[in-house]
Amino acid sequence: MSSSTNAPPDIDRSTTMIAVYAVEYGLSLLFVILRVWARLSIRSTSWDDYFMVATCALFTSVAALAVLYATSGGTRHPVYLERDQEAFVTEIFYISQAVHIITIGVGKLAIGSLLLRLLGPVSKWRRYGIWLLMVLISIFSVLALVFSLVQCPDPADLWNPDPKAVTACWDPAIQSKFTIFFGSLSSAVDFAFALLPITLVWKLHLTLRKKIGLVVLLGGGVLSGICAAVKADQLAALANRDDLLWATFDLYLWSGAEISLMIICGCVPTIKPLWDRFFGGMLSRTRKESNQQSRSHHSQSKRWTTLFRGQKHRAGFELSSINYSLDNITHPTEANAFSNNNRRNRPRDSKDATSTGPAQEIEGVIQVSREFHVDWTDRA
Repeated sequence: MSSSTNAPPDIDRSTTMIAVYAVEYGLSLLFVILRVWARLSIRSTSWDDYFMVATCALFTSVAALAVLYATSGGTRHPVYLERDQEAFVTEIFYISQAVHIITIGVGKLAIGSLLLRLLGPVSKWRRYGIWLLMVLISIFSVLALVFSLVQCPDPADLWNPDPKAVTACWDPAIQSKFTIFFGSLSSAVDFAFALLPITLVWKLHLTLRKKIGLVVLLGGGVLSGICAAVKADQLAALANRDDLLWATFDLYLWSGAEISLMIICGCVPTIKPLWDRFFGGMLSRTRKESNQQSRSHHSQSKRWTTLFRGQKHRAGFELSSINYSLDNITHPTEANAFSNNNRRNRPRDSKDATSTGPAQEIEGVIQVSREFHVDWTDRA
């Protein structure tokens, strides 16, 4: 164990790391299971499903390494660890970093393949853009993986506590700067994958409500992009080789959050068949009942008359709807059609119908009265 008179306090943050990764991995696994269930229920699978299952399998390795890293002392200051213990957790850190890079690259391929399948042959420039982003992220994922392993003549020198081995490696700032670039590219790809479908959805002839729903459904990758951006800001800690384990704690957490959100947001659009199966009928019935109530209320508000049944009755009503229609007649043909279609509604005795108010003649065809009062008296 190293010793120092000015050593920081011995704080173990392993519980926090294990709890965070347990929640993130549990949610990711749940959404992948739902995705596989939904895709198998419609008897349809594609490359995006295979890439996403591979991403989840790699994230299983990441989560397992995180638990091993935390329980072995990786969340403490190295000054409180034995030399062999410090070498062991540092080795886990670099192995985990390599698996993180592979997982992010495969996850981006899964989301890109999903977008290609959803867009189809609709827009060539969007498809070319997605292919370009997939190729870029694949190339730089491989480069980031190679650079993380060839920093030293022997990769084991990265966790070898011998100072002579460390001096033979690259300047830590080189690896840190390239990793920051890769993190920024990953964030940009997430934002591009989220925004490209929105440019197409907004041009579809759909209601605003459906457009917003599709935007939320396909634009969830923005969350993963935000995590990637925050992680890129934390990557500068890789240059701190004196207290690497403690300095990269936040980086470790944000890396897991990025992968988890990437998996969840990439699975949400594919589980719609399960949503329709279990909740679609209930929502349809609720919407149908709401529409029926709306139509009923609308019909009552438009009713022309209210009849009271009995042995003898007296019915009176206001022809407000007729007045509105007459006010808007602007052509003689329309006037005749209106008059002929409503003859059956006229009283039998013309003496029963009275009109008040100034009369107005429309092109010599009919006379329009602003107010009507029709009185029907039950005749024995």
